Amino acid sequence: MNNLKKVDLIFFTILSIVAEVITAISFANLNSGFYFSFAIMIYIIFSIRWGWIAIISLIFSGLPLIFLQPIGNALSIEVWKGILYYMIANATAVIPILIYGNKNRNCIVSNPLRLALYVLVVFLSITVGKEIALLIISQDPLGGIKYFISEIFILVITILVLLILSRLKTKLVYDMNEFLKEEEWVRTDDYVKQIEEKGESETDGKNSSETT
Repeated sequence: MNNLKKVDLIFFTILSIVAEVITAISFANLNSGFYFSFAIMIYIIFSIRWGWIAIISLIFSGLPLIFLQPIGNALSIEVWKGILYYMIANATAVIPILIYGNKNRNCIVSNPLRLALYVLVVFLSITVGKEIALLIISQDPLGGIKYFISEIFILVITILVLLILSRLKTKLVYDMNEFLKEEEWVRTDDYVKQIEEKGESETDGKNSSETT
């Protein structure tokens, strides 16, 4: 289980970083006012799979943005602003899954309303983090509201994509702890069946020899 978790952690972290780099470069080159980030969606999938440890992927996804986006600059003393806004502020996304605790996370996925609500609460939690960061950086009391408004389209798309994924016959959006338990039960059942079948075959063999 630990090996699988480590592989997932590395994979989803790299995927989040690559997604943010591609999005940031596209945003800058196209000179568009529209910014779409897949990092939060990736984090939500990861959080359903493994719980709170998924926040590591979202925090590190902000690392390249320190050098690619306006807040923070590698050539100035304001790198701390980028670290605060793009990395530390993202940590607040972990609040909903921490509150949810160690309960079966498939309960979130199994109900469309619960899944949509979870996505919404994650976005609201990040909004709180961004608001605190912007208050420190620029003393902007409306920074969090502006951030949330700018993310509404992404929020809707994230909900729609996750609803579709949750309906597919796949284990992508799935509590991996429960998956491993199910696999263990299957292996145990198979082992018990093998023992029973072996016992029955031995009994049949004895019965046939006695009859002879």
